[in-house]
Amino acid sequence: MKESIKKIKDLVRERIEYRVYEAECLIQTSRQDNLTEVLTGMRALPGITTVNMVGASKQLSEEKEESRLKIKFVPLGKSLNAYIKFLIQKTRKLPGVYSFQIKNVINYKHKLEKEREHRARMKKLKQM
Repeated sequence: MKESIKKIKDLVRERIEYRVYEAECLIQTSRQDNLTEVLTGMRALPGITTVNMVGASKQLSEEKEESRLKIKFVPLGKSLNAYIKFLIQKTRKLPGVYSFQIKNVINYKHKLEKEREHRARMKKLKQM
């Protein structure tokens, strides 16, 4: 009984791991609103696992700033395209958000596998 429960948990975990995506995004926000609160609002959206800034935000005008973000998410119960549309719509409705764009989306597990392969190749080269 315990072994079959473990197998089911492993299958579910494996299924979820293949559905974790990472998006590179640009967000323009009001300088009057606290950017941390905007990012916290994004983290509260269903399916979002992490939201991180990449570098410092850039002032565009007296009222507007732009930030680069990396967001990890699991498209809960939706296709990838449907989830991306949902994410864009919900983020643009957050207080202080002027615009939100997703520049690139990758499967996170594939990214990790490629990085491991690259490190293994580099290690072999160093040993030569």
